[in-house]
Amino acid sequence: MIDLKALDSFSLTFLDYVLFRPWIDDQNSDFIVCSQQIIHDIHGSSRKVHQKKNKTKELLEYLQLNLKDILPFEIMEYSSIAGKAYSINPIISDELKLKAEDRKVRFKRREIKYLSLIDKKPPSLKQLKKAEIEYLNQKSYFLKNTPLDHPLYEELKWLNGRKPHAFARLKANISAAKSIAAELIPIEKAIVNLDNLSNLPHMQVIYKTSDSSPRLYAIRGGIQTLSKPVRHALFGPSAIHLDLEAAQLAIVAKIWDIPSIQTLLKQIAQNRDQGSPIWTAMLEPIQAEFPQIGKAELKSLIYPMAFGMSKKELSRRIESSCGVTLKQLQNSSCLIADLLTARDQRKISIREDGVLTDVFGKEHKYIEANYRNEYTTNVRALMAYEAQAYEVALMKPAIQYCMSQPRCSLDLLIHDGITIRPTEADKSDMFVRGIQRAVQLKADELCIITRLVRE
Repeated sequence: MIDLKALDSFSLTFLDYVLFRPWIDDQNSDFIVCSQQIIHDIHGSSRKVHQKKNKTKELLEYLQLNLKDILPFEIMEYSSIAGKAYSINPIISDELKLKAEDRKVRFKRREIKYLSLIDKKPPSLKQLKKAEIEYLNQKSYFLKNTPLDHPLYEELKWLNGRKPHAFARLKANISAAKSIAAELIPIEKAIVNLDNLSNLPHMQVIYKTSDSSPRLYAIRGGIQTLSKPVRHALFGPSAIHLDLEAAQLAIVAKIWDIPSIQTLLKQIAQNRDQGSPIWTAMLEPIQAEFPQIGKAELKSLIYPMAFGMSKKELSRRIESSCGVTLKQLQNSSCLIADLLTARDQRKISIREDGVLTDVFGKEHKYIEANYRNEYTTNVRALMAYEAQAYEVALMKPAIQYCMSQPRCSLDLLIHDGITIRPTEADKSDMFVRGIQRAVQLKADELCIITRLVRE
């Protein structure tokens, strides 16, 4: 019988993280990421990270000892070379799984307000206000710790410099967003979205940079990670959502030099009035053999493939979701075969060159696996960085356009999309055309066959 009463707040909050809102390692789904920011946030000592007084290893070892009879786990060391944070490999007992599933069901039914292993008292107004102030006060820290040569330094400064009251109106839409979230399928998606909505300290997203990516990330994930229908409900009918069309596929088709996919992208771009999207064309030969594979399953494979996920983990993902092997998928489609071959060739060229120069001209050194770095290479991290840098280059003009238009409020940046809210309704179409034109000019300059479209 699991006894949670003797556990301290740190251990309970860590259990909640592992069971309800884990960040799964994209190279090995058995592992859960436990970065210094995550662990210090759970511990309530995030200032230690800001002050460069990292105690992540010590805190994980404390949890390992304190939870040895409830959630035994192995600690995997971080690697600056591979861009990997600390992670754990937990062993979750059947009893703990059942308890967690029961709490999830009760949370989805709105029987409990917060997703946790134990019932928690709702925070007081004073506590909520304190949490909001602490959240908003992090703006200056993340700007201070952003390198001046970051490709989105000025954009980050502008985004985080916006006044919080500009987002207050979103509070009125939370109930509607929760109703949409509760209906999502599968139940795991519903729970993740409901949990995010229940834990927003403020409606304004605060952005930060990452050492391993040129992207801007929302601290604590929050609104940036909401599913599309939930996000639409939260921002309301006056918001306009724009995103890049098949961005990662178009990017790797260019930088990995895949003629077959570039030709297909060009054909579709030239015949857009016929309404044949790229995913339909990509799926046609696959579905002839494996009809259970749809757009969602294919996209869930393409994105991690572009960002360097190992073939072992790719195989496990496609087998788990579709019941076919990666080899079978590759044999069913020459386009997928070309994609995987080109990916392998890009890895080889990075190793041979010894350096990767991203789209902004910044050089990243390739590190060969050897005994000095515990046989860890950074080739997959470099491939992810390269693809994400092109994504940033494409979206940067969209942000800059909004920066120049006071009546066009940029309310959310997602890696390959934005949400805007024109404060003059009659100028909505003008703003959309202006943003799309700015992005298209950059796409044409980089020879990336994509466009920014309304969701």
